[in-house]
Amino acid sequence: MATTSLTSLTLSRNGLGADGAAELAVGLAVNSSLLKLDVRLNKLGPEGAKALAPGVEACESLAELDARFNGVEQGDEGEAALKDATKDRRDFVLSTATCTE
Repeated sequence: MATTSLTSLTLSRNGLGADGAAELAVGLAVNSSLLKLDVRLNKLGPEGAKALAPGVEACESLAELDARFNGVEQGDEGEAALKDATKDRRDFVLSTATCTE
């Protein structure tokens, strides 16, 4: 069943890690209304960012992802996966490391 009313979700400081990011990606894939996702300070690391990327790509309504302070650094595999997942979205706001693009 798709979620149709949730537009903003803040999960900061929940210790999701890579496994939690993978589970979150499953939920994102069936969401059609989420506009903003905040997963700051969750120890995702590059592996977690890569695990999250398919869900971010599948959630076409998502316009903003704040993944700062997760050990995802500019130029690493995790950031590359998230950028690739959102490359076709014109005004998508992606925040990783400690900066916003």
